[in-house]
Amino acid sequence: MLSAYVLPELRERADGFASLIVRAALGDIAATLREEILKPGVVWERPPEVLADALVPTLLARAGEHLRPKRLLIVFEQFEELLLMHERNALDTESFRILMSSLRGTDSGFIKLLFVLRSDYIGMAQTDQWSAVFPPMRDGINWKEVSAFRERDARLFLEASGLNIGPKRMDELFEQIGEIEGTVGLVRPITVNMVGLAMDALATSTAKLEKFSSRRGGLLASFIREQISQPEILQHSPKLLSQMVDQLGARRARSVDELCEETGFNKAVVSGCLFQLLRRG
Repeated sequence: MLSAYVLPELRERADGFASLIVRAALGDIAATLREEILKPGVVWERPPEVLADALVPTLLARAGEHLRPKRLLIVFEQFEELLLMHERNALDTESFRILMSSLRGTDSGFIKLLFVLRSDYIGMAQTDQWSAVFPPMRDGINWKEVSAFRERDARLFLEASGLNIGPKRMDELFEQIGEIEGTVGLVRPITVNMVGLAMDALATSTAKLEKFSSRRGGLLASFIREQISQPEILQHSPKLLSQMVDQLGARRARSVDELCEETGFNKAVVSGCLFQLLRRG
């Protein structure tokens, strides 16, 4: 929902935001943040070469000078993964916590940090070690819980998305969504987002859309199978992803180093696979 609606709306405002999204538990967070800031079109159309090796605080200061009066929104997605890593070994998150503490001390009028996580992990973010990262939580002021959509609201959202989903296809999609969710009448935002990604990716090929819809599991399962079967990562993705879920299919948060140890793949292979999957949704 962030990519589809919230961030575009913020960018369109005259006093709005440039925004970037970072997967908090994926690799070196400082390096990832630096890479995102320097990505053409995020802050600068052509980032200055002199900043190629700059540290994050320097980059943020220069970005502020360039963007004003707009502001910079840094979104940390799936933040519960980092909280789970912290529960296993606090040293794994030390550099991230130091970096975030330094960002809290910068010009708060220019930089805004948005942490996105499942609500059942909020308690993990309220321990003493995270107090320098997060201010006290105040409902409606600096945090907000987004609950699952009612099915009728999810349908209205998709109907208004411009994805051209007809009534028959919509009914088929919600049958598949019901199998994924297991909760009658409720749809998580992440599942609606997956539907949007699948329909957007297939919008230019009616033949491919029909082919995917006719396969076992329907369109959504076919779309997911295609993502993990990309030629660039097919040799490694099955073994890698098998370490990221438990026997019941629940997600297991794993750092890049842990995945390297468990799969025997080197760091470049693991990071490359994860970034490719992240880029494709």
